[in-house]
This record gives sequence, C-alpha cells and structure tokens, in this order.
Amino acid sequence: MGTMEENSRLTYWSGYSFYDMMVSTVITYNSSFYKLAKLGDICSAYPMIRLQADNLRYLVAEYLYPDKVLTSIYSKGKELTDIRIDGEKLKASFISDKTEELYPGFRRIYKEYSCYIHPSINHHWGKLAALNELEPENALAVKHSQRTIKRTPAEKDMVFINQCIIDTLLLIAEQRKEILKQYPNKWKEWKEMNKRK
Repeated sequence: MGTMEENSRLTYWSGYSFYDMMVSTVITYNSSFYKLAKLGDICSAYPMIRLQADNLRYLVAEYLYPDKVLTSIYSKGKELTDIRIDGEKLKASFISDKTEELYPGFRRIYKEYSCYIHPSINHHWGKLAALNELEPENALAVKHSQRTIKRTPAEKDMVFINQCIIDTLLLIAEQRKEILKQYPNKWKEWKEMNKRK
C-alpha cells in the first residue's frame, strides 16, 4: 500500500512505504514481547502491548484521515496530538474513542498496559509489584507468565491488538482501492501489477 494521490511520493521514504515501516515495527514489538517473556522479564514484556496499541491508534487515525497521519509521524516525527487536520489538532481521546468503536476492549487494554510505562507510585505498587510477586495472590499467575506467556491474559491482549492491526490494514487497503479508482492511470497500473502476482 502506498499513496493514493496520483503523482505523490508522500507516503514513501527511500522506496519503502510508511506502511512497510509500520508493519516492521508491529512485527518487532510482537517478537520483543515473546522474547522478553521467555526470558522471564515480564516487566519489560508488558509495555510492548501498550506500544502495539499505539500502533493500532496510528493506523485507525490514518484510516480516518488518509495520507495525513503516517506521513506526519514518520517523515516529520510528530506525535498524534501534534498533527493538524484542516487546521485542528488531532485529539488522542477522539482517536481512542474511534478505535474503541471499531474494536471494543481496546480502551481497557490501552489503560491497563499504560501502567507498565508511566512511572508513578500508583502504577508501581498497583502493577509492577504484582509482577514482582510482592502480592501473594498473584504469585501463581506471575510464575506461569515467567515460564511461558502462552495462554495468559497478556498474550490474549497482544493477540487481540495484533488482529485489530491486521483488520485495520485490510480496511485501509479496501479504502485505497476505492480511492485509486478515481485515478484511472493508477487504478490500471494497480490492476496490472496484481495480475502478475
């Protein structure tokens, strides 16, 4: 997937689409989650879920505002809240609301795994303490997570976010096909390219 504008290179950098970069990041976070968990470093594995949830928000924003979000993030280094659409700054809460509408459960995951990223006494004693087995009732779950992350609530949350990312990429691909039809030369080129595959 690339740009939808006929003569634009906006969504490309050195021949790679910003979607290629996004997919590469998603794969890296997913792989890191499993590798860190396998090492027993749950405190470092869980933040990967929140980072993956951020990637989902970026993709939902790109779906809502084609060619306006990923370009700003990757080529200009902007945060979601620094991006202007029609002169108005994007609101992270608006994008989170839209993400929750598309994928119910997103908000719980985003909030829960933010606790592993933001340092504060509430977060530390509420979440990190449980991971460090300072709360006896969590000891069995933590030990299971350290042996294998498989079939834990955290793994289910990561799988859910990954599926949402795939679904959003498919939504964007369909959206781009519809937009490409407005540009006959690009649409013809796209159809020819896909015949050869």
